[in-house]
Amino acid sequence: MKKLATLIISISFVVYPFLVYWGLNRFSPRGLAAVLLALVMVRAAHAAGRRGYVLLLLAMSVVVFAPVLIFNDGQYLLYVPFIINMSLLFVFGSTILKPPALIERFARLEMPDLPPSAVAYCRNVTKVWCAFFVINGGIALGSAVSGAMPFWTLYNGFVSYTLIGLLFAAEFCYRKIVKVPTFDAELARMAGTGTGS
Repeated sequence: MKKLATLIISISFVVYPFLVYWGLNRFSPRGLAAVLLALVMVRAAHAAGRRGYVLLLLAMSVVVFAPVLIFNDGQYLLYVPFIINMSLLFVFGSTILKPPALIERFARLEMPDLPPSAVAYCRNVTKVWCAFFVINGGIALGSAVSGAMPFWTLYNGFVSYTLIGLLFAAEFCYRKIVKVPTFDAELARMAGTGTGS
């Protein structure tokens, strides 16, 4: 049951724009916010061991749902995609200022002894993601401010995810075709000369 509940809640987060679009046409903003807040609280309870994640969920809940519950204004629900993008920008960007970069941390899970060229590449990829979150977040903010629900729903519920997938695919193809042979050759050289760490 716990896994099923987690799956349902996770799907709710993914389809959040469509859920908001559907909900605001059928319920009061305050009622919809109460349901969404309940889902967030259940998700936070299931992630009790991940303190940082739980604190982020609770902070977002206060910023987004409190004004809706107080003023009964659904406009605040539209700012969630923007807040998520800014949160991701902070997470990725903070690792640029305080290395290792986030992409480097992921890469070291598969290749612990990254050569300097790979470290530089991972740092640049992290910067690309930061730029993406700035642009994507800007569009999300613009769509929320405009209040154009069809565009807001389509962009944040479909186009945004498509762009994320395309960026993942483009980086993966570039890395496999151009970068990995270089990384592998340098790792082999370092291992051969006994300079690998």
